[in-house]
Amino acid sequence: MLREVCSVDVNEALRELTLHGTPDFECAAYELSFPAQAGQVIPWHWHSEMEAVYVVEGEVVVRIQGGSCRVRAGDCYAINRNVLHSYEAEEGGRVRSVVFSSEFVSGGANTVFEQRYMRPMMENRAFTGVLLRAEEHPGVIDSLQRFFTAMAEEPEGYEFTAREGLSRLCLCLAEMYADTVVRPARRNLDTERVQNMIAYIHEHFAENVTLADIAASAAVGERECERAFKRLIGVTPKQYVVKYRVQQAASMLFTRPDLSIGRVGLECGFNSGTVFSRTFRDYYNITPREYRRGLNGGEK
Repeated sequence: MLREVCSVDVNEALRELTLHGTPDFECAAYELSFPAQAGQVIPWHWHSEMEAVYVVEGEVVVRIQGGSCRVRAGDCYAINRNVLHSYEAEEGGRVRSVVFSSEFVSGGANTVFEQRYMRPMMENRAFTGVLLRAEEHPGVIDSLQRFFTAMAEEPEGYEFTAREGLSRLCLCLAEMYADTVVRPARRNLDTERVQNMIAYIHEHFAENVTLADIAASAAVGERECERAFKRLIGVTPKQYVVKYRVQQAASMLFTRPDLSIGRVGLECGFNSGTVFSRTFRDYYNITPREYRRGLNGGEK
């Protein structure tokens, strides 16, 4: 089946807590429709499985550690395992994604498929994420479309179609990185530090979070804190705090109609209604009141 998703649950290290698939079918497919308002986001997270994001409508920005990529309708973005990533749509849209273990495709750790193709590709540090355009990889995109159709409708034998589609994707990736120098993937110090700092921000975003507080959460100095954020996710810690507060406020405007707009701002760390409204407009191009009214007709 295709599961609808609007957020992800993560632990203190930003590892996703969702179990994808079942022990005998280690693959799960998801669908996400972004609202028309810009800025809806799947937050930074990582998991031990690979992921492929297929854009059905609109345009999505996929961010991975160290960069970002715009993915238009009809294209796919493949993400390696253990890679910190997030994605958002600036003006609405719809995506389908699949999260799967390598052994779902290879059939086991000791098979030729795992040892010759999957593992060298996954352990190659050159592969964090890659864009697969429809005009350049029509066979892969067609296989992914059939994969998602099979997962949505579950006809007899759909498991074979699912495995075939992901096998086509993985063979393409293995071929793309076959000529690169294989350097075993390792946990990056920047990644570990930023994961700790982001986890701290997520826990304390409603408070008066300072740069010193964020840096201390990873036992680094303030300058190294800022450098690590810029290197890994392309923004400063302060910019990340503000954006996360706005995103949480947008979610709360929808899920907590009992709260006034002013109260939502306070709950999300904005010390005045004026600052909240101005900052929210900077990100969404509309006021918090207009955003709430457009989502659920609220008048508060």
